[in-house]
Amino acid sequence: MHLFEYLLRDFINVEKKSHRDSLILIHDILSTNKRMTSRILNSTGDKNKEPKTSKWWTGDVWKILLILKEYRKDIHFFTIDCAPTGLLCCSCLNPFSDILEKNYFDIIKKYASIEFSLDKVSSI
Repeated sequence: MHLFEYLLRDFINVEKKSHRDSLILIHDILSTNKRMTSRILNSTGDKNKEPKTSKWWTGDVWKILLILKEYRKDIHFFTIDCAPTGLLCCSCLNPFSDILEKNYFDIIKKYASIEFSLDKVSSI
């Protein structure tokens, strides 16, 4: 699933099995247009006006960047602009952290309605 709430849950569970020197890699993190970030696979749009990259679906997993920046300042993360939709690398993990888990439902509520814009992602 390319939905941020599933990715957040997966991240929480993977981090529990990690250690400080582990590296979590997340693909499909760098969307280039709004259509790619639809929560619905094969969303409709004017394909004649869409960029070539619109054939890829990233869902709204890009929101994990905003979530980690807000809730987990202790995690080091950076993106790699690799084809077709980028990669997020996370290190300095803490398997004992429960910040994301304790705030899971509040995070879902807060980020569910946030719309994609290149400005939001490029500012990270």
